[in-house]
Amino acid sequence: MLVLVLGIASVTVIWLLFVKREKPVGPVVRWTGGAAGIVFVGIVATLRAGLLAGLLVVAAGSVLLWLSMGGFGGGGGGDGPDPPPEPDPDPGPGERADLPAKLLDPEAFDRARAEWERELPKRS
Repeated sequence: MLVLVLGIASVTVIWLLFVKREKPVGPVVRWTGGAAGIVFVGIVATLRAGLLAGLLVVAAGSVLLWLSMGGFGGGGGGDGPDPPPEPDPDPGPGERADLPAKLLDPEAFDRARAEWERELPKRS
């Protein structure tokens, strides 16, 4: 009986650690953790109650895991990710695009071009 209690407690702790974290957990990790928990509880049930009980636990746990992960495919609205937003139109000729001030210095190109134009007569 102690093994069963330890198994239930450890599966609960693992579930709390992986599923209830602040960062989202990938579906592969959830599937793997759920499958490991189901197999562990199935082994405990097999050792304690017999082969039929272990198989029933594994079957019921697998169906519950499958349903909790979105089984049957009838969730509705699962048509994939949203399309990317439409980009802003390009500025016309003679217009300057607005650049984010924190990323780029808008005057840097003008300074570099002026310096290049000063150096150009020296090189020719």
